[in-house]
Amino acid sequence: MVGETENYAGFCRYIGLTLNEQEILGDVSSGNEVRGTLDREIGKMGRVWGVLFGAAVVSRNALDWFAPPLNFQTRAAVSTYLGIGLLVASGFCAAWRSRSVVAGTVAGVTTAAIGGFISIVGAVGLLAIWHGPQTMMAVRGSGGLGEVFTLPLLMILPGLLVGTVGGIAGAASSRLHSA
Repeated sequence: MVGETENYAGFCRYIGLTLNEQEILGDVSSGNEVRGTLDREIGKMGRVWGVLFGAAVVSRNALDWFAPPLNFQTRAAVSTYLGIGLLVASGFCAAWRSRSVVAGTVAGVTTAAIGGFISIVGAVGLLAIWHGPQTMMAVRGSGGLGEVFTLPLLMILPGLLVGTVGGIAGAASSRLHSA
């Protein structure tokens, strides 16, 4: 138990938590309790932002399929900036609360993974309900099913990078705010 506590205290120092912050999160002598609290906090951030990210992607798919524009450029720009904003915000919030860039990175990846899962499930649901020839033609016109099912999985890498950027800003802001 002592070795595990020392390892966990080292991990807390590595991700930037001070001894006060470790004590606030739980008794340092109980490494599992502290670890569980950190995991819950980071996971909670990722879940909230992940649901928002997934809802944004499903909404974009529904718009593309049921109200296809003549030019996708504006819609693509808006959805791209919205996605980047959600990933930055998830990383920023997680890092702000924990003062750790690593927490921002984890939150960005979690947000993208959860959002991707919701996006795929949402697309399957939309296709299960509306799968007529007109809908399938709109799906092909908006990038096809390949894009609908592979792009969400590919978002994990941007989630890592953009979550880290948000994490850097969040950790720095939190440290400046408390100084």
